[in-house]
Amino acid sequence: MTELYDRFSDIALGRWDKDKGIEVLFEYLVKKRFLASLAHIELHSKGRVEMPRIEFDQFLDGYAQEYDWDSEYLTSFLKELERTGILQMTETVMFKHRSFLDYFGAFFIYDQHDKIEDVQGLIVKIYFDDNWGDAAFFSIGLRREVSETILGKIFDFAKDDIGGHLAKFGVGRLLQAGWHSKAKTKRTALEKGLSYGPILRKDFTDAADQQGNKLPGILADAIVLGIAETSYASSFLFSDQMELLKKYTKEPSEEKIFVILSILFSLKDLMSKAELKVATKEYSDLLDKHGDVADQVKAFPFLMFLQKDNEATVKKLRKRAIALMRKHPEVRSQV
Repeated sequence: MTELYDRFSDIALGRWDKDKGIEVLFEYLVKKRFLASLAHIELHSKGRVEMPRIEFDQFLDGYAQEYDWDSEYLTSFLKELERTGILQMTETVMFKHRSFLDYFGAFFIYDQHDKIEDVQGLIVKIYFDDNWGDAAFFSIGLRREVSETILGKIFDFAKDDIGGHLAKFGVGRLLQAGWHSKAKTKRTALEKGLSYGPILRKDFTDAADQQGNKLPGILADAIVLGIAETSYASSFLFSDQMELLKKYTKEPSEEKIFVILSILFSLKDLMSKAELKVATKEYSDLLDKHGDVADQVKAFPFLMFLQKDNEATVKKLRKRAIALMRKHPEVRSQV
């Protein structure tokens, strides 16, 4: 995704305009850096997504003075900026799409990293900010790599609530953005990130509204599995997750049972039908040996979904689920 935004911005800002001479070869970068400064300094840092036109004009004038632009160049620059269609400039000024704001804010961090004190700390802080988390994703994506240090700071970040657990579980998105990260870094982060699945699952099942109503357990599981698929379903992470799947299948534990299901949901569209069938059967057997009854009952609908193209397997799973609930009717309240 970052690659897509990077290339789009270069095209929109005129990098590939063939009718331009050598004297304006790098003008696209001037515009890109201006938009990055605007995004980070005037919007991200001030916690807003738009600004009054008068403040934008003041920022533009100050930027022009800093780089010694004359009035003719400034007028031309503003026209070029309007032509790109990235900014909406009326009574207020804002990026036409929120993702543009996040991308250019991230580009500032990437481009000016040597001038930012504790740039890693800044990226981690942004990552845990509900409003600006995507800027951290783009920051990692522009480098194509996420360091072990940043990942360590993310997992050590003092945010031990449901939002913090969600961010730590969703670290797979950063691994996708930093696709060229070292193998050891990816494997360590995968194991640590996926370990937050059971924690997040408990967060959702324990949460209650003002009337004391709690989320049904199976719905909590569905939410976490959906997040797992969004975070970890990537061909760049496929082989590492397959290794982790083998490891946890050979050394199962009650805690790892749900992690294995999370991995299966992440890989379901990347594995062959034969691989998925074998993995589903292995998981079903592990449930019988290591999962409690409630976990088994909740897992059956998800296993049936994984095997939705295999009618015979779905019938067997449904039959087992019905028999289990008849034998243990008390688990209905836990599901």
